Amino acid sequence: MLVIPGYQVIEELYKSSKSLVCRGLRDSDRIPVILKVLQPDDPSPEAIARFRSEYNIARTLDLEGVVKVYSLETYQHNLVLAMEDFGSESLNKVWVKQTRSLEEFLNLAIQMTQALGQIHQRNIIHKDINPSNIVLNPITRQVKLIDFGIATVLPREKPSLLSPNLLEGTLAYLSPEQTGRMNRGIDYRTDFYSLGVTFYQLLADRLPFATTDALELVHCHLAKQPTPLCELNPQLPPVVSDLVSKLLAKNAEDRYQSAWGIQADLQVCLNQLRCEGTIASFPLADRDISDHFQIPEKLYGREQEVETLLTALERMVGDTDQDSHAASSELILISGAAGVGKSVLVQELYKPITRHKCYFIAGKFASLEQNTPYTALIQAFQAFTQQVVSESAAQITTWRTQLLAALGANGQVMVDVIPELEGIIGNQPTVPELPPAEARNRFHLVFQQFIRVLAQPDHPLIVFLDDLQWADRASLALVQSLLNLPNRLPLLWIGAYRDTEVNAEHPFVAVLDQIRKAGVRVNSIAPHGLDVSHVNALVADTLKCDGDKSVENHHKDARSLAELIHQKTGGNPLFVSEFLRMLYQAHLIYFDEQLKTWQWDLLQIQATQFTDDFLALVADKIQHLSVSAQQTLALAACMGNPFEAKTLALIREISLSQVSQDLWESVQADLISPVGAAYQYLHSENLSASNPWTTSYRFLHDHIQTAAYDWLPELAQKQAHLHIGQRLLQDTLPDQLPDKIFVIVNSFNLGMELITDQAHRDQLAHLNLIAGNKAKASIAYESAFAYLNTGLALLDKDHCWNRVYSLTLELYSATAETAYLCGHIEQMEQLMAAIWEQAKTPLERLPIYRVKIQALIAQNRSAERSPLPCKL
Repeated sequence: MLVIPGYQVIEELYKSSKSLVCRGLRDSDRIPVILKVLQPDDPSPEAIARFRSEYNIARTLDLEGVVKVYSLETYQHNLVLAMEDFGSESLNKVWVKQTRSLEEFLNLAIQMTQALGQIHQRNIIHKDINPSNIVLNPITRQVKLIDFGIATVLPREKPSLLSPNLLEGTLAYLSPEQTGRMNRGIDYRTDFYSLGVTFYQLLADRLPFATTDALELVHCHLAKQPTPLCELNPQLPPVVSDLVSKLLAKNAEDRYQSAWGIQADLQVCLNQLRCEGTIASFPLADRDISDHFQIPEKLYGREQEVETLLTALERMVGDTDQDSHAASSELILISGAAGVGKSVLVQELYKPITRHKCYFIAGKFASLEQNTPYTALIQAFQAFTQQVVSESAAQITTWRTQLLAALGANGQVMVDVIPELEGIIGNQPTVPELPPAEARNRFHLVFQQFIRVLAQPDHPLIVFLDDLQWADRASLALVQSLLNLPNRLPLLWIGAYRDTEVNAEHPFVAVLDQIRKAGVRVNSIAPHGLDVSHVNALVADTLKCDGDKSVENHHKDARSLAELIHQKTGGNPLFVSEFLRMLYQAHLIYFDEQLKTWQWDLLQIQATQFTDDFLALVADKIQHLSVSAQQTLALAACMGNPFEAKTLALIREISLSQVSQDLWESVQADLISPVGAAYQYLHSENLSASNPWTTSYRFLHDHIQTAAYDWLPELAQKQAHLHIGQRLLQDTLPDQLPDKIFVIVNSFNLGMELITDQAHRDQLAHLNLIAGNKAKASIAYESAFAYLNTGLALLDKDHCWNRVYSLTLELYSATAETAYLCGHIEQMEQLMAAIWEQAKTPLERLPIYRVKIQALIAQNRSAERSPLPCKL
C-alpha cells in the first residue's frame, strides 16, 4: 500500500498510466480525502505542470457541484492532490451496479447540467466531461464534477489540426470542434456535446459511436449521426431522445446555448413523469437563453467557393475524377484582400479530409522573412513529421522503410532542409558536392521522391501555402517542380495570396504562367467582401434574431444595423466581426436581463464616431492594454508569427511569469491566441525560463501583427530587431548556429543601420556569409545572393582587404558565384575583378576561374577568351 506522509491510505480506487487515485484520511484532522498521485514515479515536467494547472483551476471553484480540492503537496519527486471525499464513486461504476430508471436518470442529469452551468458561470470550460469525471454518492445521490486537468479559463480556444493520437480529452466524448477538424473554435458549448454523449451512454448502455479506430471515431463525431435513442429503446419518450440529439448536434449553434436551457427541459420531463407517469412531447429550448456574446464561426456567402474546394478534393481522391490519367497535380489559388477569409475558406476542408484519411499540412510565408528560403514548405513538412511520430511504432516503421527506399543515398538533402525528418529516417550519409545545375536537379528530384511517399492512394495529401505574395524564389521554383511530376498523385496544392500585393513584375506571376503552360490544372477562387444580406444574416445570428413574430421589429433593426456595419467595413468578414465586438465592448450592444434579448440603440451607434480603418481599430485595442503588455506585444510582433513565450521573455529581459501575464492581456483582448494547450502551464507555480516545454502564441491575423509592430516608432523597430538578434546570438551555442542562422541574421539585418562599430559590422557580415552559404547549399540562390550582398555592404570598402582579409575574400568569392547563379553577370565580373586584384596567392584566384568558366558555358560562350589574366 502506498505510504504518503500526513495521510493514511485506505484503498486504491483507480490506476492508469497517468495517475493513481486512493481513498484515505488526513492525519491532522481525520477528514476523509481522495488522493490523486501522478504516475509514473518520476513524471515529466509537462505532466507536473498539467497537475498544477488542475489544482489552480479547481481550488477557485467553491461550488456545490464540484469536488473541493484541499491542497497540492510534494511527495518524493512527485505531486499529490488532496480532495474532498463525500463517499462517491465514478458514475460509470455506480450506474452499472444499480437498478436504473428514467426518473433516476433525469434526477442525475439535472444535477450534472446544474454543475456544468456553475463552472460555465465561472468562465471555465471543462473539455473532458464523461462518466469517469462525474462522481456520485450512491446513498445521497449527490453528483459532482472532477478532473480539470485540461480545463481552460479562455472563453474560446482555437484547436490545432492534430493526429487523433495527440488530441487532449477522451476521444469517444469529444465534440466535433474539439477534434480540430471543424474550422470552429472551442467554447463552453463543447461541454454540452460531451454531456450529450454521456446522457446517450447512460440511457442506451452504449456509446453513440462504437468504433475503436481513432480516425474513424473522429469522422463519426464530424459527419455521422448516431442512432436516435428512441429507436434503440421504443419505451423512451421521444422528447428525451430529441433532447439528447440536440446536445449531439455537430454545430455548436444547433445545440443548447445554455446549461439553464438544458436543465429547464430536463425539469419539465421530470415533472411530467412524476405527475402523469409519462412524458409528452413539447417544444425544446423554449427557455434556452444565453447572455454569451457569440459571433458565429460558420461561413456566410461562400457556398460557391466551398463547392469549388470540395469538388477539387473529390477529384483528387478519385471519387469524381473523369481524367484519372492527368499528367500533373492540381493547384487551387485563392486571392483576395487581407481579412476576406482566404485561410478560413481552406479550413473548411478539415472535415471532409478526415473521411478520406488525407494528410493536411500547411505553411505560411512571412513579410519579415522573405529572404529565408522555403519557410512555408518547411513548416508544412515539419507538420507532417509531427503527425508521423504520433502514430504507432508499426506505422512509423512503414514510413521509415518507404522514405529510405525513395530517398536512397540522398536522405541528407532532405534532412538539411527539414532536420525533424532525421527522427524518422535516422542519420544519413553526407552527399557529394555537385556543380550548381546538377545540385539543383538533385534537390528537386529528391523532393519529388519525398512527395511521392507522402501522397499515396490510401493517404492523399493536401498542401496549403499561405501568403504566397511573400514567397522566396526558391520556394516558388520548388513548388513548380513538385507540380510537374510526370504522373498524377493523390495530391492537391492550395495557395493563397493578397492580389493587392502581386503585380505583373512579381516573381509569382512568372512562375504561375510557367505552371499553366506545363499543363497543370489551375483553379482560381477570388472571395470578395460580403454583401449586405450576408452581413445581415451574421448580425441576426449573433443577436439571436430568428424572425419570430415576437421579435419582428427587432429583426428589422438588425437589418439597419447590418447596413451600417456593411457601410463601415465594406463587408470584409474580419472587419465585420471586429466591428461587432467593438460595439459589444462599448456596451452599444448588450443583453437585457429582463427582456432576455439582445438590445442596441441604432441612433446612438450612428451618432458615435467609429473608424473605418481596421488597423486603427486594432491599434485602439492595443492602447487599452497595460504599458508592459503593449511593449511585450510589440516585441512579439518583431519576432514573427508564431512566437515562443520563453524566447520572448529572454529578449524582453523579464520573467516568464511577467511575459505570461502580459500575453494573457492580449489573449483576452482577442489579439493573439495560444498554440496548443501548453499556455495553461504558464500560470503554474514555480514558473521559470528553464521549463522544458514550448509555449507558442499566434497573432490572430497578420493585420494585428502589423498594428502591434507599428506601435513602435521606426527607430524603435530597428532597435528591437537589433536587440532580438543580439539576445538570440548570445543564447545560441556554436553547434546550434547553423539551425538558427536565418532567424538571427534576419533580426540583425533589420536593425543593421544602427550598427556603427566596424568590428560589430564585420561580425554581422560573417553571419550573413554563413546564412548565404546555407541558402546556396539548399539551392536558394536568390536568398543566398541577398544575404551575401548584405554581408558585402557591411564591410569597410576602403580597408576590408587589409583588416579582415579572409572574411572579405570569402564574401567576394561566394557573392560572385551566386551572382552568376542568379544571372547578375555584370556584378559577377566586378567582384571577380576585385578578387583578382586583391588575392594574395594564385591558389586564392582559382575559384574565380571556375565561376567564369561556368558562366561562359551557361551562355554558350565556352570558346570565348576570359577577360581575366590567364597567367597564375
